[in-house]
Amino acid sequence: MSPQETQAAESVESTLARAQHCFDVSDHVGGVAAARAAWELALADGAAPALANRAATLLLLHLQRSGDDEGTLTEGQRALARLGQAHDQGDRAEMLGAMALSADQLDLNSEALDYALGALDGAQRSAKPMLQCLALSRLARAYTRMNNPARGIELARQALALAEGIGDRDQVFRALTMLADAQSEEGELMVVGGQPEQARQRFEQAYLSFDRAKRITNPQDNPYRRCIALVNRGQALTKIGRMDEALQDLDEVRVLARQFGFGRVLLAEVEMRATAFIGLGHPEQARQICEAALADPLVSGNDALAPEMHERLYQACKAQGDLEAALHHHELLLKLQQRKYRRRSDAQLRVLLARAEIERSRADAQRAAHEAQAERERARALQAERDRLQSQALQLDREAHVDLLSGLPNRRALQARLQARLQARELSSAAGSEGGPRCCLAVIDLDHFKAINDRHGHLLGDEVLRHIGRLLAQGFREPDFVARWGGEEFVALLHGATPTQAQAACERLRQAIAAHDWSALAPTLAVTASIGVHAIERGQSFDEAIAHADRALYAAKAGGRNRVVLGDDVPADPD
Repeated sequence: MSPQETQAAESVESTLARAQHCFDVSDHVGGVAAARAAWELALADGAAPALANRAATLLLLHLQRSGDDEGTLTEGQRALARLGQAHDQGDRAEMLGAMALSADQLDLNSEALDYALGALDGAQRSAKPMLQCLALSRLARAYTRMNNPARGIELARQALALAEGIGDRDQVFRALTMLADAQSEEGELMVVGGQPEQARQRFEQAYLSFDRAKRITNPQDNPYRRCIALVNRGQALTKIGRMDEALQDLDEVRVLARQFGFGRVLLAEVEMRATAFIGLGHPEQARQICEAALADPLVSGNDALAPEMHERLYQACKAQGDLEAALHHHELLLKLQQRKYRRRSDAQLRVLLARAEIERSRADAQRAAHEAQAERERARALQAERDRLQSQALQLDREAHVDLLSGLPNRRALQARLQARLQARELSSAAGSEGGPRCCLAVIDLDHFKAINDRHGHLLGDEVLRHIGRLLAQGFREPDFVARWGGEEFVALLHGATPTQAQAACERLRQAIAAHDWSALAPTLAVTASIGVHAIERGQSFDEAIAHADRALYAAKAGGRNRVVLGDDVPADPD
């Protein structure tokens, strides 16, 4: 890691530490700012993926805890799209869990179920039991809200068993709460379905689950959780007609909420106390406490709390026979609910539009990636086809210019090389030079090759030609050029050699051919060669050069074969 990257990582880590501290002390406003800054730093500075994962997770947890459900969902969708495959599964589970809660608060039940399922998948992949408990509880809540409390009960029991197995009291409390919530909701459905006895049994089960949750709380350790447990149990008690016991729970809630300043819990306590008073036949007391609560501007202007108070006032006034007041509160209740639902619908629409935009952007990016990949594949295919054609062209060129039997260049290649050499000499001569470097031509012919074929067969004759090809290739070096002229005849072009040097080189080659161990091919086989050498003169044509070399070869044959003859019409060497 470079110094700049190290500094960037340290900056992200320090900002993350501040965001985590804010979470620990429930400073969610400051936590949102710190987590957002850490997230932006992680993206801008290219920090490690783990830091970006944690920054995004803390941002969503702070947003959800601060009540910004719309922000939780929109920021969560962006973060999930940005992190992609680099996402840590544990962090992913926490993020999706927070998004499931916010979707639930906005009545986006289908989305809440999707996020809860994703949270469970991430938790299982992370192999962290605590996250699995949390995800199962949230999934239970999602199914309950989707009017499938039976499935919610099943999942909550799974979460409870897992939480008890690992001994996590927080998760046990959460699982019991989700279980009781699902049992209570199933009871409500039974009431609507005309099954009052079965409904009462479910409400009794819900009370027992809430009671178990309450019994594992401690006002000294976590007074807020204790209040929530008491409110839940008190609500369950009102559903089974045990109003006096419900009021006893609410008395404890009031003490704790006032002691620790839990304003929202105090209002929930007032709403439930009013419900209990109405159930006990004391509507005047219910009316009194609700009117006192609504006198607080923070309550009357709160879309979540004010409707509950007006609903209880409607019930209390109706029970008192004050129908005008009951109608008044009922009308206010309807207006507040309409406003609440309108705002919620607007928030839902914004969340869904943001999600659609993110999905569209992701689809565009994926399509662009697919098109780029397809273009790369096409480029590779074209390159492969070019390589194939080039290889084929080289092979065809090789076949056109190489003798496949001996492995040496063929007659065509020799003609091109010799013609080019003669043209170069002509150009040098025209430029006023002495014609460029010297060049000699040697024609090599195997002696009595027809007899070898007749005696040993053409297959062995071909093998002799292959051996000769290797001997010639070894006997001449660049820039010399040797080729098979046809049949048993070969031609060598010796660049820069004087006639004497060319004759000496060919003599060495002749001796090498005669001394080669031919018995490996046939016990009685012997192979020799006759060689005619000609020094190419300035102005000579291709045919003339070959003809002079051939005459020297014929002289070697006539002189008894197995010898080298230098053309006698060549000028003597100046040295």
